[in-house]
Amino acid sequence: MAATIDKTRQGHYSAFYSDNFYSFLQSDKNFISASKVIQAAKNYVNFQSVIDIGCGVGNMLRACLDSGVKIIRGVDGSWVNQKMLVIPPENFSQFDISRPGLKDSIPEKFFDLAISSEVAEHIEPKEADIYLDNLTSFSDVILFSAAIPHQGGTHHVNEQWPSYWIKKFKARNFIPVDCIRPKIWNDENIYFWYRQNMLFFVRENVLKNYPLLEQEAGRPVYDVIHPEFSDNMSFKNACKNIIPSFLRAVKRRIGH
Repeated sequence: MAATIDKTRQGHYSAFYSDNFYSFLQSDKNFISASKVIQAAKNYVNFQSVIDIGCGVGNMLRACLDSGVKIIRGVDGSWVNQKMLVIPPENFSQFDISRPGLKDSIPEKFFDLAISSEVAEHIEPKEADIYLDNLTSFSDVILFSAAIPHQGGTHHVNEQWPSYWIKKFKARNFIPVDCIRPKIWNDENIYFWYRQNMLFFVRENVLKNYPLLEQEAGRPVYDVIHPEFSDNMSFKNACKNIIPSFLRAVKRRIGH
């Protein structure tokens, strides 16, 4: 039965994540964006081993290798065409990240940094907690971004404001540190969704081990919309939904 379910899911996701989808991920702009994000992250954390949960073709990990990182591991589903990977195939593990048991399938058990960028919105809401349990099991420091409501994209089934994910990370004793977005906000060489959504999450009881992140922790983390968002969608129509959703998020934050 399990094999049948796996094949069904593979067929389902393969319909969305085609070679055309991964060809876009192979673009120069994607790699440049990844490289600049990794460079910004390295200003705060000295990481030599990195796992990327939902790595796609591996741009973030390729950028890590170029920056001198020694150990990398990419994880994504069986629907990824491994011929399109930009990292060595031996550093790629095939696993459905919305299913439990990921840690048992990975040879390395802990990393200096875990990454999951623009992935969470692809995970069904009912499976989001499993995905986060997988992600938070591999590192004390996580570099995370996820599409906000109405951002749009391929098979986005759970677009949420950062405050939604912050609550879920806090339930796992991780706190948000919003130091990446201010550093890259105005860099037009980076895709707007990274500039809009990228946060660190740090396990609270080890925050003192990361003094540069500790200095930035405790500041409010806002649900924001990047100005370039309007250049990538029918903004006039989307605002009908975005603005009420944004105001509700602000009210919730003020209420807390």
